[in-house]
Amino acid sequence: MLSALLLDRWLGEPVRLHPLVGFGHLANWLEKRLNARNLSSFNSKLMGVVALLCAVVPIVGIAFYLAHCVKLPNYLNYPLECLMLYLAIGQRSLYEHTMPIARALAKNDLPTARKQVSYIVSRDTQQLTPKDIARASVESILENGHDGVIASLFYYLVGGVPLVVLHRLINTLDAMWGYKNSRFINFGWAAARFDDVMGWPSGKVTALLYILHKRPIGAQWAAWHLSRHQASHYKSLNGGMVMAAGANTLGLCLGGENATYDGRTVHAPLLGEGREVCPSDIMASLALLKRTSRQFCLITMAIGGLVFLVSML
Repeated sequence: MLSALLLDRWLGEPVRLHPLVGFGHLANWLEKRLNARNLSSFNSKLMGVVALLCAVVPIVGIAFYLAHCVKLPNYLNYPLECLMLYLAIGQRSLYEHTMPIARALAKNDLPTARKQVSYIVSRDTQQLTPKDIARASVESILENGHDGVIASLFYYLVGGVPLVVLHRLINTLDAMWGYKNSRFINFGWAAARFDDVMGWPSGKVTALLYILHKRPIGAQWAAWHLSRHQASHYKSLNGGMVMAAGANTLGLCLGGENATYDGRTVHAPLLGEGREVCPSDIMASLALLKRTSRQFCLITMAIGGLVFLVSML
């Protein structure tokens, strides 16, 4: 896990031939052929399940075969697992996508900030204020910190590379098909539900790790209960829990402001407790994610070392 994080920090995402980009093309191809507009809601959901299985099962099957059926020597197995985990992690990518937003806001360059934030959020950005842009950036960092970093580490620890691949593919399909509009409300149902199921344990772990950084010491228990209560009112329980926990740790208040999606105004419930978001909080949220990923690895190493010592007694 540490090696994969270091690779991500050193190399970032591959500019060309990223496997997830190829998977995205496959998902688009399947959706165009199976998501017919004249299907009933049941048949559209069924086609969504078929598309998901066609996209995910062969790739996860190959990953499982390589991990458990092919006996590779350690000097080949270690770099292969490290490479697969590196490709699933996107911590530096988050930094590269959000730092231009912070720099544009620091220069009061609102058009550039709006353009940059449009790359990481699905809401309409043309009318966003500097406060709205900073809030959208922090929300994206906290939520994608789970989806693209901590969840991959968690599932590698739980089930190795095949489970990492499964989560990453399901999460990608949810990002592509999980919209609640006329095109995807039924077809994307399976992807959204599978992503909810897989995101439940890893989301709780991420939220807990975020809250462990809250100061003063002793305030974590109250922050955890507040985050759970706030997440229960959010559109996504997993995403709401992660963002509420991060916001409570940073002393910020997210949500509560109107956001426009495809011309439709949505009022999000409050997440977190504290002051309004400012541009400098973009850096603070990136720092929180970095500390959290490092903390996850250190806790894992400590537990592994303890188990090893106990087994030697």
